[in-house]
Amino acid sequence: MVYRGKPSPACEPCRSRRLKIATCQGPPLIGRWLNHIEGGIKLIEIRGAEQLCRPAGLELFTQLRLQIALGNVYKKVSTPSWLVDLSQLAVAYRGDTGDQVLDYFFRILVRLGNVIAMIKDNRFNDPALMLEQAIRLDAELVSWAMSVDRSWHYTVVKVHKADTEDDTYRYVYGDHYHIYPNSIVSMAWNNYRFTRIIIHGIIEYIYDVSAHSDEKVAAYKTTAMQSADLTRQLAEDICAGVPYHLGITGSADPMTLGIPFAGGVLRLMWPLFIASDCSGSSNRMRAWIATCLEKIGHGVGINMALTMAQILRDNMHLNWRNEGEPNIVKRPRRPYLVRNEA
Repeated sequence: MVYRGKPSPACEPCRSRRLKIATCQGPPLIGRWLNHIEGGIKLIEIRGAEQLCRPAGLELFTQLRLQIALGNVYKKVSTPSWLVDLSQLAVAYRGDTGDQVLDYFFRILVRLGNVIAMIKDNRFNDPALMLEQAIRLDAELVSWAMSVDRSWHYTVVKVHKADTEDDTYRYVYGDHYHIYPNSIVSMAWNNYRFTRIIIHGIIEYIYDVSAHSDEKVAAYKTTAMQSADLTRQLAEDICAGVPYHLGITGSADPMTLGIPFAGGVLRLMWPLFIASDCSGSSNRMRAWIATCLEKIGHGVGINMALTMAQILRDNMHLNWRNEGEPNIVKRPRRPYLVRNEA
C-alpha cells in the first residue's frame, strides 16, 4: 500500500498540534530538541568515563554526542572541553569495530562549531581566514571519502523511472539508491554528507557578506558558486540511502515507500531534514523527504519526524542562521546567515 500522507479526521487534533509547532504558535521543534539535548548533556556528564566501559553505554554516548555537537552548531556555541576529553577516551574502548570513524566526524563537527561560534560572537575580523578554515574542513572530509577502505564502499543500484511517473511516493528519489555493507558504514557516509552541507552553508554565508569588501574572500567566488550544486548532490546521496535505512531494498514491493524498519530511522531523520534545508534542495526533493519523514513518524511512532514533515509541507525551514535562538520560519528564497552586528 502506498502512503499518501493524508491523515484521517481522527488524526486532525495531532495534525493541528504539529501545525502550531511549525508556525511558531506553540513550542518550536528546535527548542524542544535543544532541551532534550541539554538533558543528554547532563546525563553523559554525570556518567563520566564509566559509561564507556559497557557496549550499551558507549553506543548511547556516541548517539547523544552527535546530537550535542549538531545542537551546538545550531546554537552557534563551542563544544565543552569535557565532552571532547570523553570522546578521546572512547576511542580506546571501541576496539577494531570500525566505529572510530564516528569519532572522526565528531571532531570535525566540533571544529565546525568553533568556526560558527566565532561568527556569532563577532570574532569576524578576518573573514578570509574563517573561509579558509571552512574550506580546509571540507577538504579533510573529501580526503577521507577518497581514501576509505573498500569495506566502506557502497553499491549504487540504478532503477528505471517512467517520465510520467510521480516519484513523490516511490522509495527511490531519482534513478538510483544505495546499498551499504552495514549500518555503521551508512551512518558514517550520512555524517560525511550532512557535515559537508553545513560547511558549505558557512562558505556561502562568508562569501555573501564579505566578498564585496574583502578581495581575499572575493577570490573564492568559484567555490561559493559551486556550493549549491555540491550540496544538491550531497542531499541526493542522503536520499539515496533511505531505502537501505528503511529496510526495504529487498522487499517484495521495492518501488513504494513501505512501513519503516525501526533500526535505521533514528539515524536518518536529521540527515534528511538537513538535506531538505540546503541551498541545493528543490521543491521536489523537499516533498519527497516530507513523505519519508511521514512514513517514519507514522510507522515507528516518532512525533519529531511528523513535525519535520509538516514544516516542509508548510514551506517552512529551520532558521539557525541568525544571531538569536534557532527557530522555525517561512523558507526564504535563499538560505543565509545573519551576523550579530550589535
